[in-house]
Amino acid sequence: MLRLLMGLSLPALWAATTDAEARTLNARMARVATAVATLEQVQVRLSWPAQATEGALELRAARIQAPDLGYRFRDVVWRCPLKRDGRGGWRCEGELRGGAGKPLRLALDLGVASTDARLSQGGGALSLHRAAASPDLTRIELARVPLAWAQALVAQAWPEARLKAGTLDGHLDIAAPEHKPLSIAGPLRLSGGALDTPDGLTAAEKLGAQLQIDAALDRSDRVAIGGRLLGGEMLFGNAYVSLQQRPVDLRIEASQNPGEGWRLPRLSWRDGGILALDGSAALTPDASLAALDLNLDSADLAPLRDGYLSGFLGLAGLAKLELSGAMQARVRMSGGELQQAEANLHEVALKDDQGRFRFEGLDGSVAYSADAPRDSELSWREGALYGLGFGAVRLPFPAAPANCACAARWISRCSAAAPASTACACARPPAARAWTCASA
Repeated sequence: MLRLLMGLSLPALWAATTDAEARTLNARMARVATAVATLEQVQVRLSWPAQATEGALELRAARIQAPDLGYRFRDVVWRCPLKRDGRGGWRCEGELRGGAGKPLRLALDLGVASTDARLSQGGGALSLHRAAASPDLTRIELARVPLAWAQALVAQAWPEARLKAGTLDGHLDIAAPEHKPLSIAGPLRLSGGALDTPDGLTAAEKLGAQLQIDAALDRSDRVAIGGRLLGGEMLFGNAYVSLQQRPVDLRIEASQNPGEGWRLPRLSWRDGGILALDGSAALTPDASLAALDLNLDSADLAPLRDGYLSGFLGLAGLAKLELSGAMQARVRMSGGELQQAEANLHEVALKDDQGRFRFEGLDGSVAYSADAPRDSELSWREGALYGLGFGAVRLPFPAAPANCACAARWISRCSAAAPASTACACARPPAARAWTCASA
């Protein structure tokens, strides 16, 4: 997407054509540096026949590199007819080729007080404007620009990602002041976005979004993305997320220091009353998960099944599980290990479509902590296992590993009146209406 920046190195060459006696100009430069990109082994040839109203310009560069943005091109050639614009400036438009890639159309207007360029291919166009009064600031306008043009920039933060489809609209302001970080900021709209990774564990299709980008790229990089997703489907391992056409508000803030992985001090996700998520995360240099702290809140579990849980439920043979009620949960990981997990249930109902189980009025909390023991308790008004119904049940789980196994054995044995295990006794005190499970 930064191919057009190559044109910004040409002002000195245009001036040479003001000599009316000049017929041909040839120039070779080992290296040309701009604020964002560097051109190497540059060759320029300008042929202007006597009395002609235009000349023929050819520019070649063996390499063009914009390392902060990840762009690198080889064997770039641009040919165009050079004309005066009648206002003291110049205009040139022609085909741009680089390596084995498809040709693009590059138009450059070099005015007295500004530089404008337009790079296009098919129905997509990327336009650049730079004013002489603010040479460190460049505005880029995007109109149906293929998402694939951003592949190199995305690879800076996520090397495994492969951008497959989609278009971008909006604008970005790029500031490249001397001895300061390169900054990129502006609104973007994504339509029909699609991506995947070589291992197939991450993918997205039909993504739409309206986003605000704010990035500072230097030895330490900082990126903030906020806005709204406008539908789509996403896969993260076994987690399948189907937004359909629902709008989701999001905010992601990330930073990276040299030799370290990305840190995400803020993660925010708002999907109506279906799911709210807040938290933070950190990655290792190889993009593995180093730390995670998430708080989740679902005020209505019914749409959570198809929106977020279908991947996990399908693996468990519960793809048609009926859900209702509300839940809050927290998950905290550090060093790749689970440190804390907690789920609080409110009037939850679970019904297996094959009739294997049913629970009504499920309430309580289940908690785990690697730092200190945590008590848990679950209760429900009524339920059934394989057609065998039972009434109100309360299951307190004192904080000990054996009692977790006790709870599982209660469901599989006590409800069916099977003999209690030697490690766990299930009983209902005479004065109590609910079953309890306690260590023997």
